[in-house]
Amino acid sequence: MNREQTTIRLPTELKEQLQREADRRGDSFNETVIRLIRLGLESQSDRCSAHSLL
Repeated sequence: MNREQTTIRLPTELKEQLQREADRRGDSFNETVIRLIRLGLESQSDRCSAHSLL
């Protein structure tokens, strides 16, 4: 898988919450951010698909 590096600015509280989630799961911060972004995008895609059926 090709990867690209990017920098994002997060509110301190959100970064800390992401770090706690990573620690809880035994994952890296980066793995946690990628996993949650993917889940969010999949969820958004599912909602858009369901909405178009109405």
